Amino acid sequence: MATDARISTGLPGHPKAKKLMRRLGQAAGWNLVCLILWTAANRSDGDLSGMSDEDIELAAEWQGEEGQLVEALAAVRFLDGTDGAYTLHDWHEHNPWAAGADMRSAKARWNAAKRHHGAAEADRLVPEYAASRNAASNAAVDATSMLPACTQQASSNAPSPSPSPSPSPSPSPSPSPSPSPPVIPDPIGSSSASPPGDVQPGLDGIEPVLGEGEQSKIPKVPPCPIERLLDVYAEALPMLPQPRRSLFRDGEGATALRHRWAWVMTEKHENGDRKGQRLAVTVDEGIAWFARYFAYVEQSDFLTGRSGKFRGCDIAWLVKKANFTKVIQTNYHGEQREAEHA
Repeated sequence: MATDARISTGLPGHPKAKKLMRRLGQAAGWNLVCLILWTAANRSDGDLSGMSDEDIELAAEWQGEEGQLVEALAAVRFLDGTDGAYTLHDWHEHNPWAAGADMRSAKARWNAAKRHHGAAEADRLVPEYAASRNAASNAAVDATSMLPACTQQASSNAPSPSPSPSPSPSPSPSPSPSPSPPVIPDPIGSSSASPPGDVQPGLDGIEPVLGEGEQSKIPKVPPCPIERLLDVYAEALPMLPQPRRSLFRDGEGATALRHRWAWVMTEKHENGDRKGQRLAVTVDEGIAWFARYFAYVEQSDFLTGRSGKFRGCDIAWLVKKANFTKVIQTNYHGEQREAEHA
């Protein structure tokens, strides 16, 4: 159960709020606030399914004619759905912390059970978290397989040498044969070089300009599906801040996301059974890669804020070149490593 909720400072002046109060009077604005707070405390996922119109109006402290408030809330789209199956509009976007309250509580109970009885018994005692955990395990590589195959640490914080083919218009110098660079895992499960970030070929399907006599071996990159990637992020990481999409699409975060998308769609596996194959070929495969990436982020107590040491993680932070590289390098997974970044 969440103990608070987020309410935008722009709510009183929002067209939907103005329409609601024009239809039912200014007190209806307070009823809306009451409904938001009640939902955070009692239906933290924003789903009011199973509640009648009367139930919803009682939760909102409505004293007027029965059915009138719900009808107005649905008309101006503060409520989505139909009778008996209403949800608060864009609840996960506006109240991501409340939306993840039940799962955080379930995870805490699962961890307590695991400490005393082991993982198998914890799964039995807390099946709702076990189901989510198993789903995440299927989508993401198990934490042990995410560890670098080579434990040697590079003396520099610079990313690994550019992969082949090089994503930049001109090839990078060949790396020195000694010492060997550390192997950097990716959420697919085989190792791949760390992501470049400054110049991305074929960004959003636009082919790079090649010099005279050059032949392009760089595959075309389909347009970055920003909305679908934001959906995947919201589903995997509801406990993190969710962006206002209308602002995100034209901001630096979207630009960084397009660069990371181009890298995923052109990079190749360097090791394992899929060596030499691209990380993703189709749009769906690219989205699946990011789903595994975000699911892997969810395994980090540091990045999700569960450790209480860091509260600055969101999608813009996760797709920034330097941070993206560190996440893939497993810098934020494991108590010892996470403590170094506190």
